[in-house]
Amino acid sequence: MKEFWTLATLCLSVTTPKCRMYAMVYALNKVYLKHIFKMKTGRCPSYLTNLIPPNKDLTYELRNIPDVQPLTSNTKSYASTFLLSTILQWNKLPSEIRNSESVEAFKYRLNKNKKKANPLFCFGLRRNQILHSRIRMGCSSLRHDLHRKHIIDSPLCDCGTPETANHYFMQCPNYSIQRQKFLSPLPCPPILNCYLYGDEHLSQEENKHIFTNVQNYIDATKRF
Repeated sequence: MKEFWTLATLCLSVTTPKCRMYAMVYALNKVYLKHIFKMKTGRCPSYLTNLIPPNKDLTYELRNIPDVQPLTSNTKSYASTFLLSTILQWNKLPSEIRNSESVEAFKYRLNKNKKKANPLFCFGLRRNQILHSRIRMGCSSLRHDLHRKHIIDSPLCDCGTPETANHYFMQCPNYSIQRQKFLSPLPCPPILNCYLYGDEHLSQEENKHIFTNVQNYIDATKRF
């Protein structure tokens, strides 16, 4: 419980409500995984350890079983409960984390395994960063995103085509001048993934150049 409130306090120190929510979910997932580790390795009462299902693929028990047998569910609400959802996350962990020799080692390796955010996502002017990120996450004010969330009735752009991110960057005739100016000279292939995430085959400076031009394009279109 003490660890939970420590994590909750850290999450509340994050500035925006949306980021606080994501930070809380991430923190809770780590707590849940730690409990699964303790249940699986017999470091908690037997009535909790017995909740971990045996691996049906094995005819006998081994000391270091790599995976936990997933539980079946007939409803989404049951599938999202602690045990079922955390078992799925547990099975995705690398074996060196699952087979840690102690709780402290498990927590250390779990934190070490945290995927670092792409530094490009923090590059550029703040407003343009936000607009770029919203398109990347599929929560922008493009009509396709709004229609998918049942906010508007039609996903169609003014030109009559579904206003997806790909349409906005690659095809929409309303922004052909801006596209020619900012996106045509880029050193990456003209594909959406490069515009949103950068090109792994290019240097950091080249990717910064891509992000600068993409964000300038977003700003120049006056779409948002």
